[in-house]
Amino acid sequence: MTTLMNKTEIPFRVSLLVDRALDKQFVREFYRLVREVLGETLLTTVQVERPDYGRDNVRLLHKTCSSGAHVYDIPLLRNLTEPEFKELKKAFQSLAKAGMTLDSSTVAIKNVRQVTTGGAQIEPETYDTLCDTVAKYQHANWCRERTDSGWKYGTTHNAQDKTSPMIRPWEDLPEAYRKVDKTLPQFVFDQLESLGYVIVPETHLNEIFKKHGSRKSR
Repeated sequence: MTTLMNKTEIPFRVSLLVDRALDKQFVREFYRLVREVLGETLLTTVQVERPDYGRDNVRLLHKTCSSGAHVYDIPLLRNLTEPEFKELKKAFQSLAKAGMTLDSSTVAIKNVRQVTTGGAQIEPETYDTLCDTVAKYQHANWCRERTDSGWKYGTTHNAQDKTSPMIRPWEDLPEAYRKVDKTLPQFVFDQLESLGYVIVPETHLNEIFKKHGSRKSR
């Protein structure tokens, strides 16, 4: 397990906050627990500059805050949903000690079944298809990243031999590992709209063009 002092900010992560540095064995157990609960396909690496080494991809970052507290960040491919984070917190109770706080870059969007963009509501079936497409894209990217780093498919996860049972097409993954983030597309819509962009259905856009054309002809 790689741990180092670093100021790198990770957009999607699971964080363990403690008041003192942890020993390497506990850090390994923490990472193993997160991997077992969330599934390996949700975890990723982040590139950092290491003194006297250069750029390196690491799976966990150890940072020290100005207050003296220590933070252990595990980078993720996306934000956790609230149910996923609750499941992780429950499992972490078996490992937690006094003074430890588990945090995550969760995105809390209530009632994601009623998704809107540009003032129009997206049909639940259409939104589900979009979420599935994004999840498949993320998994494909993860597999590509792993294979480019020398990993290959294997029946067991072995960091030394660089094998993982998750390096296979989405359709061949066990159902338990096909986790789809139902909040991510709505989060992207909201961010775009906060920047002044609006996404509208093609039918609405055609109506706008028709009205604009009728005005020009007058």
